[in-house]
Amino acid sequence: MKFYALSTFVTCSSFSKDFSLNGARVGVMYLGTTHICQMSSKINFLFLPSRNTQFILQQLISDHEWIRFYIALNRQRLTQRYTQVKLALEMIEGIKVRRSNAGFFIWADFKKSYAC
Repeated sequence: MKFYALSTFVTCSSFSKDFSLNGARVGVMYLGTTHICQMSSKINFLFLPSRNTQFILQQLISDHEWIRFYIALNRQRLTQRYTQVKLALEMIEGIKVRRSNAGFFIWADFKKSYAC
């Protein structure tokens, strides 16, 4: 197992993906060093969301009870849809679907179904 220093840690999160807020092109980035943070802040001013948007999103993430409910409901819905699509693809001869465990990703091999 490899461990990395916190100074090399960078993570990004996006409201449009994490909360299914299509069109909300707002995200959060954690940068492990002040040097990287200073470099990114030089271009960040071009992409700042409005104060209203910041306020609304801050209210959204501060409601911890709703966050827990949303995560559980979203996980349940994603699992149901993933299972439906996976089973439908596996019913087609020649298509193999690999197991996925992150969000709604389908890894399918269509080689045999499109063989010329």
